[in-house]
Amino acid sequence: MLTPDHGRVVGLGRQGEIKPLGFAAVTPSEPAAPRREVTIGIPLLLLILPMFGQVFHYMIDAGPLYYLSKAWPVVTLPFAFYALIRLKTRFAGFYIACLLYALTVTPIMSIIWLGNDFGDAITNGVKIWPLSHYFSLIGILVWCSVKPDDLVKSLILLGFGTAGVMILLWYVAPWYWYSWDPAVSRLFLKDLSRGNHIFFPVTFLLLVTFYATYQILRRPRLWQPVFIALSLYIQFYIFKQRTCVATCLLVMVGIVIFRLPKLVRGIVIWGFYGVIFVGGAYVATNLDTIFANFGGSLTVRQTSMALLQKYLGDQPVRWVFGAGGASRMGSVTMADIVGRKDFWLTDLGWAGVLFEFGVVGVLLMLSLFAAVLWWSRRLPRLEDHRYRAMQGAIVAYIAYLAISSLIYSFVYAPGELASMTALLLYLANAGRPQAEPLKTGARIY
Repeated sequence: MLTPDHGRVVGLGRQGEIKPLGFAAVTPSEPAAPRREVTIGIPLLLLILPMFGQVFHYMIDAGPLYYLSKAWPVVTLPFAFYALIRLKTRFAGFYIACLLYALTVTPIMSIIWLGNDFGDAITNGVKIWPLSHYFSLIGILVWCSVKPDDLVKSLILLGFGTAGVMILLWYVAPWYWYSWDPAVSRLFLKDLSRGNHIFFPVTFLLLVTFYATYQILRRPRLWQPVFIALSLYIQFYIFKQRTCVATCLLVMVGIVIFRLPKLVRGIVIWGFYGVIFVGGAYVATNLDTIFANFGGSLTVRQTSMALLQKYLGDQPVRWVFGAGGASRMGSVTMADIVGRKDFWLTDLGWAGVLFEFGVVGVLLMLSLFAAVLWWSRRLPRLEDHRYRAMQGAIVAYIAYLAISSLIYSFVYAPGELASMTALLLYLANAGRPQAEPLKTGARIY
């Protein structure tokens, strides 16, 4: 039996006598060491964010990065399940409904109407898998306790990196790298109307352009107008995508307009309506000239639209649930179905989505845009001006995606919207003053 006696430890001997055994230091019990948080820094964010933005998703020139991008929804599936099961996020219901519909109803429609076998029907749905980026990205950000400061810096660095890479390629790549055939190169392209151009996804370039536009209205610095000018130069003379350039300018003008005083803003908006009216009248009276200037691309779209309407025909089920899609690598292709090789659903905007997913699919996908843009009207005000500007830039980029989807099909790169929505939601919660790191079970609203 051990008993303390003024710091001396004593024991009971064989004959019952008490014998001293020595001294023991009496120390208070130490608390258990807190669990170390798993964190990822800027270098790792620079590696994973382009994958979530589908930068390399169609760039066959990128080799391993191209294949990794295709497999990214599967690679990050554990984080998607983590976010789906252990986190409560604002837009989870919208993405679950959209994924379930696109991965179950649409393949069945393609088997019924297009004659696809089961394997081709499932394979064709691969392009919609990046919608899961909403769950996997927010899962990684929460599980790794990413600092908002690191996130903002990473997005800015990716914007500058995109500008640097495109300028370097433009002035270094020899002329024979450029190809007429997208099957040979998706990066270095040339055609009659635009000549040589580099088709490098400008996701982060535009995001930082919008960020600089927000910042120049609040905290002007020299780098902001320089970067905006550089971005416009790249879009006009290197990227050469008319829809991209026009939409970017439209969004930048919108950012400036909504920063104006209420009276001035009203005058400008009404003036903008007047410009649209005059522009519409001009287009209506000069259609032939405009078609010629667009190098026949509008004529191709008109023909494709007529073929689409003809195929859907008077079948209400096709209009409501879609006819499904066909892969160019499957046993049945769209050229087999409509009889033309230049029929591309991705060039028909929401009409192409209607063909493949029907009215139900269109409404589900439009709800992804509507939900986040509606929520953006009452975003929490963040004290850090960098966080506020990036928050506004992400909303502006989502608006850019919504406008450009009128021309380019949303399902061409759905991971962009999913990832931007996840970034906006995470920044709005983790970027609040004195906000604790988001943890398992967190309600991210």
